[in-house]
Formats: sequence, C-alpha cells, structure tokens
Amino acid sequence: MESKVVKKIILGLSLLGIAFSGSASTIDTTVISSQLCEVVKAIKGIAVVLAVAMFVIGGILYAVGNLLSGQMKQSAHGWAQGLIIGGVVALVLVIIAQPLVGIFAQMGGLTSVSC
Repeated sequence: MESKVVKKIILGLSLLGIAFSGSASTIDTTVISSQLCEVVKAIKGIAVVLAVAMFVIGGILYAVGNLLSGQMKQSAHGWAQGLIIGGVVALVLVIIAQPLVGIFAQMGGLTSVSC
C-alpha cells in the first residue's frame, strides 16, 4: 500500500518537473505563480481543518480510552497518539508550504511566487 503512495508522489513530482522544464519564454510565469498560490491556499485551508479535527478526535479517543480496560485502553491511546501526531504534521506542513513552493518554483525557473 505504501509503495503505491510513494510511486504516486514520485509520479506527481516528475510531472511537475516536466511542466516546469520548458523554456521560460514559452511559459507565462505569472499564471503559474498565481495557480501555485491558489493550490497552496487550498491545501492550507484543508490541512488546518483536518489538523483541528484530528486534535479533537484524538483527544476524545484518548479520554474514552481511559474508561476502557487493558488492551483496549492501549489500542485507544495508540490511535489517539497517532491522530495527534498527524495533526502536528499537518500544521507543520501548513507552516512550511509557502517556502517549499517557493523553493520548487525557483528550481523550475519561476522568479517569484508570493501569495
């Protein structure tokens, strides 16, 4: 399962590289910059909502896990911990999304990507 996800990510990055590999004179860089900004804004919005939902669900699951006994408590706490870590990762991605897109845009030949 994970190898399929990794393959899709590599394919997506390869396609992005191909899209940016053309000469700068044939590509309207302002259109690409504005599209990248729109994608970053959409991802930020979705990631923040998902991160908050993961924190809330993880907290509820942790609290409910305290009412359970033995193995079920450990399982619930494991799930809760995974959700909370996922929420932290989503927030980190939101924070580094803009600089990361700027770096990739510069690698692709775009001079400025500012949202």
